[in-house]
Amino acid sequence: MKTIDIIVPFYNEEEVVIDFITALNTEVNEIMSNNNDILFNYIFVDNGSIDKTYDILSKQSKNQKNINLIKLVRNFGIDGGIRAGLNFSESDAAVILHGDLQDNPKIIRKLINHWENGFEQVVVKYGASKRENLYRKLGTYVYYKWATYASNGLIISGVSDYRLISKKIINQITKLEETIFLLRGIFIWPGYEYKLIEEKKENRKDGKSKINLPTVLKYFKLPISLSTRILYVIPIISTIVFVVSMLFVLVTFFYFVITGDLLIEIEPRLTLLIIINITLIMMIGIISAYIGIIFEEIKKRPAFIVDAKEK
Repeated sequence: MKTIDIIVPFYNEEEVVIDFITALNTEVNEIMSNNNDILFNYIFVDNGSIDKTYDILSKQSKNQKNINLIKLVRNFGIDGGIRAGLNFSESDAAVILHGDLQDNPKIIRKLINHWENGFEQVVVKYGASKRENLYRKLGTYVYYKWATYASNGLIISGVSDYRLISKKIINQITKLEETIFLLRGIFIWPGYEYKLIEEKKENRKDGKSKINLPTVLKYFKLPISLSTRILYVIPIISTIVFVVSMLFVLVTFFYFVITGDLLIEIEPRLTLLIIINITLIMMIGIISAYIGIIFEEIKKRPAFIVDAKEK
């Protein structure tokens, strides 16, 4: 008998909790009716909700035996909620998805099929949605280009949190002593063979998106926690700026010696100084981001704090 945990973090999703559980139960029951060798457990994580989400989940856990409910003291972000679920996972594999019904539970059977064919991880990749405006599509494109480069390829363009991971990967992730990392990249880090499947992201049925500016800025910073690749860009940029600056000074100097005139007026030279200063400020910003991650890491604070656990 194979066992699979369904890990779902919830944050202020009172409008869709019941609909999600109904859709999930429908899909899980259908899978088990066609395959008697699979048993499902639910690990629901209330990630510091301030609405009635926890109360609804608590009531459901009392009526449904396979629901294990974890309540966090406060919101620890998407990754904090997922890591809490992984910490309590004891099955052969775990499926991670969000409880807002944008991750369609019907995809679970595809994840399981690929897992049974030998893949240690099966990842859902979403393409650009037609409902997204040009601004959001451009922002998504820029983010994934940045994240893929900064993480040295660990962040894959378009990937979501929705995936199935085997017990091997769960064991590797839960053993990590570091506290600051982006799960979408760290899941790939162990190097086990994975499968990408492209799916359509569903429209939000109810409620509001929890993505805000601080969250966006956080996700722009986190890819550098996966690799030191960006640090090696700094000496390259410094060398280029130094060479260009020296060439500019030498050409200006020899032109003055030969002709007695200045090659250009003072304004272009000021422009060059401004460009150099901006470059230096950008590099200091990159170093500061790494220092910030180191500062958070050495404190060794937990990624989540459990307030209560039911079943």
